[in-house]
Amino acid sequence: MPKVIRYELVNIGIEHSQYFQGFGVSHTGYRECAVGIGEDPREALDDVLEQIASVGWDVEALERDIVRCFPNFHNGEACERASVSTYLAENGEARHDDDDDDDYQAARESWLDDCEIYYHIGIRFCTTPNLDDDNERQDFLQDVRTDETLYTDGELSLLREYAIEKSYAAKCRLAGEIVPALESEHKCERIYARLGDCKW
Repeated sequence: MPKVIRYELVNIGIEHSQYFQGFGVSHTGYRECAVGIGEDPREALDDVLEQIASVGWDVEALERDIVRCFPNFHNGEACERASVSTYLAENGEARHDDDDDDDYQAARESWLDDCEIYYHIGIRFCTTPNLDDDNERQDFLQDVRTDETLYTDGELSLLREYAIEKSYAAKCRLAGEIVPALESEHKCERIYARLGDCKW
């Protein structure tokens, strides 16, 4: 199961569904994205993680990292302060002096029911590529060439090393240079054995 290996969380906040401008990956260096909505930040986070998981990606490590980096998403008081209900209570239908209590309450409840306002959280991310697939390997190498700071730590640096060796081996085979191709493929096997959670 592919795992999320790098990501960017965007705390979009409260938006009306009719005016939400969308969320994408153009000019970001990420390949996938998802948006979650809810009554508060925690609900929106749960929703976006569920969307990512429903496609078949492993989000366990991603969720752990988000909880570690964004502790307020698990803070009940912080979530309540940032919730849609709190926002609407502070920015809702204004009451006029001559409003009858019942009329005002009925009008307010109708206004709340009609509001399509949600808390939004977006996540852009990249998943572990299958580096034995030519297209995925080329996409991965393009990422590496575009930003040399990517995939330089721990197991991610092994992904980088594997992709470079695999690409070199393929070029050697195309040129009929079998010995260096075999040497590079053996290096790939040794790297793959050390990949751990980043295996595809």
